[in-house]
Order: sequence, then structure tokens, then C-alpha cells
Amino acid sequence: MRRLREIDKHGMLPDDDKQRLKELQAISRQQEIAFNDFITRLLAGLKEDVRKQAAATGGAVFTVNQEITATLQKALISLGKGAVAAQYLIADENVRIILTTPDRQVEKSGI
Repeated sequence: MRRLREIDKHGMLPDDDKQRLKELQAISRQQEIAFNDFITRLLAGLKEDVRKQAAATGGAVFTVNQEITATLQKALISLGKGAVAAQYLIADENVRIILTTPDRQVEKSGI
């Protein structure tokens, strides 16, 4: 589709291909809308899960489990140099990113 748009920009696209480009653009827009809708529903579901977990645990939503971290770090070592794991924790008010390397774990929070 990118190549068709480029050719069309220069006015060299045959009419049949122009019609196909319009069809592809319409399909692309529909897919983008469907994807955005899916992401919106996914995030809403994640937020609800966090609320439920917080209510069930008295507000302690996330707990650090050193055994799980050690297991993850061993897996990263086995994957070889440069392997890292990134975990994203999404809540109502912020996003927490946990980056795990074979030898340490770093957490950053943001809005």
C-alpha cells in the first residue's frame, strides 16, 4: 500500500490501481479502528482486574517474589548476552515498568 501511495503522489497510478488503493485504505482504517477498540477494552479489563486484586488484598496489588525473579534471571542468562525482560504494570494513576537483566532488576514508575 505504501508503494501505491507513493506512485499515486506522483500522479502515475492507473485508475484500476487507484480504486484498489482506496479499498486498501478503507480496510486499513477499519482494522485500525478495530485494533484501537480492542486495546481500549483490554486496558479497561486490566484496570478492573487491578481494582479487584487491590480490594481482595487490602491494597497490596503487586508483591515482589525473589524466587520468581531469580528464575527469570536464570532464563535470561540461558538466552545469552543482551537478553532482558520488560514487564508493564498498568494502573489507574500510573504505569510501572520493571526491567530485569541477568544480574539486576530496575523499576520505574510514571504517569
